[in-house]
Amino acid sequence: MKKIKLISTLLISLIILCSMSVISKAAGSFDASISKTTVTVGDTFTVTAKASGAAGFYTVTASNTNATITGSKEGFVDNSSETWTFKAQKAGTVTITVKTTDMTDSNDDTKSITKTKTFTVTIKEKTTSNSGSSGGNTTSKQPNFTTVNKKVYTTNDVNLRSSWSTSSSAVLVSAGTELTLTGTSTEVVNGYIWYRVTYKGSTKYIAKNFVSDTKPEDVDHPETIKSSNNYLSSLTIEKVTLSPDFSRETLEYTATLKEDLTKLNVTAKAEHNNATVKIEGNSSLKDGENTIKVTVTAENGSKKTYTVKVTKTTDDTTIETSANPNTSQTIDDSKLKLQSLEILGAGFSDGFNPDQYSYELSLNIAVSELKITAVPNREDATVEILGNSDFKQGDNLITILVKSASGEETTTYQIKVHLPIGVVQAQHNIEFYIMCVAIGIVVLLIILIITLITKKAKRKKNVDYTQEETIPTANINEEDDTKKEEYTNDDFLDNIEITKKAKRSKGKHSV
Repeated sequence: MKKIKLISTLLISLIILCSMSVISKAAGSFDASISKTTVTVGDTFTVTAKASGAAGFYTVTASNTNATITGSKEGFVDNSSETWTFKAQKAGTVTITVKTTDMTDSNDDTKSITKTKTFTVTIKEKTTSNSGSSGGNTTSKQPNFTTVNKKVYTTNDVNLRSSWSTSSSAVLVSAGTELTLTGTSTEVVNGYIWYRVTYKGSTKYIAKNFVSDTKPEDVDHPETIKSSNNYLSSLTIEKVTLSPDFSRETLEYTATLKEDLTKLNVTAKAEHNNATVKIEGNSSLKDGENTIKVTVTAENGSKKTYTVKVTKTTDDTTIETSANPNTSQTIDDSKLKLQSLEILGAGFSDGFNPDQYSYELSLNIAVSELKITAVPNREDATVEILGNSDFKQGDNLITILVKSASGEETTTYQIKVHLPIGVVQAQHNIEFYIMCVAIGIVVLLIILIITLITKKAKRKKNVDYTQEETIPTANINEEDDTKKEEYTNDDFLDNIEITKKAKRSKGKHSV
């Protein structure tokens, strides 16, 4: 019995420890999510802040005016959620930041909860259709112009549009260009308030914030004004697809080349006619990651560089890999890459292949990060994992960079992780769910062990009882046989006497 009590005490202690681990996972927390990260000018998107087991203040801010927020930029939540609406105003990118300012655990107000979460939203130009007799691209909505007649000047290098659509044909003019303003408007159409102007005898349209009544100092000497426009208007690479889609504001891209080519044809066009474009890194391509740089130099000498990291995947030799020794895969030990890649609680449908650089992973539970173990094929190489935190519902991208000791060679792996939609809150890590399963297994083992111990104890007790009952019988057998016969005969005679006395005569009897 002492052993049973000791084992039961140990098992109960284990249950308590596991329960405490689960409770700690359920402590107060704060998180935020966004409805979408790619929108069109004029669209809206929402940001939701949620406190679970926590209460306090937080702020929601945008990095620029490309998107504007509806309502206050501050909020208070008490074990609840609140949603804010943003409207995309201009093409480009904007970073939305959600940050706690004074928040504590609901069960322990001495425990402060600090969390900052950021979302990058890409805003694209609105797609328009051709209509009307003017020949330009227009939308169904037309600004209402108030007629005016005065001189205005462009504040910087800007496109004069043939209509109030940002995708209509345009003429690029330099800062300080003189225009005749013929109409003003107060309505936002396609993300801008449009003005109607005359330029070289033609009617054009320009956004309000790009004109000024003030004449620049050098407007009388336009030859002294040099453009600062160092943007690309387009960027394409033959045989590959850029990710994300090209935008003049986006400077970094990735692409995968599955053909054995040593050179790529890059087409890059500058927005300003006087800007120059220089392309580097598109030749002598090697297996693995290659970096293509497109540098735009404005007329005034200012530069902007667009970078495309192209991963070339070709097969050379076939060997067995440590990730799956039963699967024949392609690898060349002379190339920098991963020799194994493991994710706790998850795996790829076809296993890991060191020469496959792009993967997809769909999870049926919501987590905020994954525990990834990535081992390079060189001892002096380093591994950097990007994007493996603050997952949102839907698609998330994890980038794994394998870098050589010299830093001259880099290989990139990408994992597209899809999380289910509609989950209220993601646990901090997939280990939480493994912990829950482990606790369930421990409880089952406890029940099984106690049952076996109990049965064993009962079986032992029955054996002891049988032995005790057998001992007197053995002693009686050792007594004098004659004495045993006397006891037996006396008992037999007594039974006969009792039977005779109890027997009644036949016939009637009077009372």
